[in-house]
Amino acid sequence: MNVLDAGNQPLTFINLQQAESSDSQIFVIRIPCASGQFLTADDVTEARVMVRPFGVGSYVDVQSSPIDLTPYDGTIQDFEMKFHTTSVTGIVPVVIDVRVTYQP
Repeated sequence: MNVLDAGNQPLTFINLQQAESSDSQIFVIRIPCASGQFLTADDVTEARVMVRPFGVGSYVDVQSSPIDLTPYDGTIQDFEMKFHTTSVTGIVPVVIDVRVTYQP
C-alpha cells in the first residue's frame, strides 16, 4: 500500500529543514486502508512522526504506537502528519520511512 498525497499520487519524499525541538508544518496524507494493516514509521531518536485522523483527536507517535487501520477497512482515509524534532546539535540529516504494514 502506498501513502498518497492529497492528489492521490504516491508520496515518496518530503524534504524538511526545521529547528531543534519544533514541529513541522502539517501534511495531509491519504491511506488506502485494509483490515490488519497499520500506519507506522522507522524509530529514530532525532525526530518523531506524529499522525492523527484528519481533524480528529490527538496526534499519535506512530513510531512507538502504530495506528491500526482495521476500523477504516476498504476506504481511503485522510490523516494529518507532522514531524517533531528532538534535541539535536548542529545540522543532522534524518531519513524516516513512513509506511503501511501488516506488522506494526
